[in-house]
Amino acid sequence: MPTPNLAPCPSSPNCVSSKETNPDKQVASINLRPEQDWAQIKTAVSALGGEILMDQPPYLKAVFTSTIFRFKDDLELLQVGQTLELRSASRVGFWDMGVNRKRVQKLTQALRN
Repeated sequence: MPTPNLAPCPSSPNCVSSKETNPDKQVASINLRPEQDWAQIKTAVSALGGEILMDQPPYLKAVFTSTIFRFKDDLELLQVGQTLELRSASRVGFWDMGVNRKRVQKLTQALRN
């Protein structure tokens, strides 16, 4: 199997990624503690409401569905050593009202605690 990679962000403002160079779309990667393992990462994603679609370490893809309009957002994670690279993007629409950035912030907080 080829080494997975995160998809690039589209030009629309509904995506954030730790691989982005555009500051409006850039988020920090997550530095994992040595004792954190893949199971803890998956637990954190699920606790935030993500449905894991692909679990092939070091890559994980999950979908989040909004409560009211049932919009779907994709979260991708790629573990590189003790660093977790990530991307969160809306599947449809132009602007996400900051939802993807907030999701990444919540995941970062969950993995730091």
